[in-house]
Amino acid sequence: NRFSGFQMAGLANTAADMNGFQFAGLMNKAKDVNGFQFAGVINIAKNVRGVQFAGLINIADNSDCPIGLINIIKNGEKGIAVTYDAIGTTVVSFRSGGKYTYGILGAGYNHKSSNNSLVTEGGLGAHIPVTSWFRINNELKFTCIGNNTEEPVFNAGYSLLPAFRIGKHIELFAGAGINYMDTKDMNNHKMFPNHSLWKKSDSKRLQQLYVGYQFGLQYIF
Repeated sequence: NRFSGFQMAGLANTAADMNGFQFAGLMNKAKDVNGFQFAGVINIAKNVRGVQFAGLINIADNSDCPIGLINIIKNGEKGIAVTYDAIGTTVVSFRSGGKYTYGILGAGYNHKSSNNSLVTEGGLGAHIPVTSWFRINNELKFTCIGNNTEEPVFNAGYSLLPAFRIGKHIELFAGAGINYMDTKDMNNHKMFPNHSLWKKSDSKRLQQLYVGYQFGLQYIF
């Protein structure tokens, strides 16, 4: 029922009112949380004052700081975004979270890829609220272009994205970031930007660190 302190389980923890820390390999479940939930797969709660961290899903009525790829927060924010970046990747992503943090999960297409152009993307973001119509988004994303049978291109990066709200549902954002690209398929060299902060290439692998851009539009519901 009421619990204060530390719960640790290989599979699952459950409590009604929890004040402290829950750590589970699979799932944490509580009604009211004042503290921290950490789960390998899913956290479930009603009201959270603190942080939820899950390998996949966080669910709550109220949670300002959920950290996971999918965050179903009743009084939070969910949206569908379309983005385009410097290496020619267009992605449609589902973005979900609370007042301060959110998750990113998407799929798309890269028009510069020489092989399979399918793109999958995952990441985490953090809002810095400024006004009711302006905020600054910070995003860490990992993108895979192609598939493992055709030596995909991997891109990981951080972006700083000023965002402007237009009305209740539309948000426009754009900004720059630092990225790292890696591939073993040398046929994909045209996808790599011409400018770089650092670059290493041989007959088996191409790596590059560069500054790129990203812009997009999000419908918030």
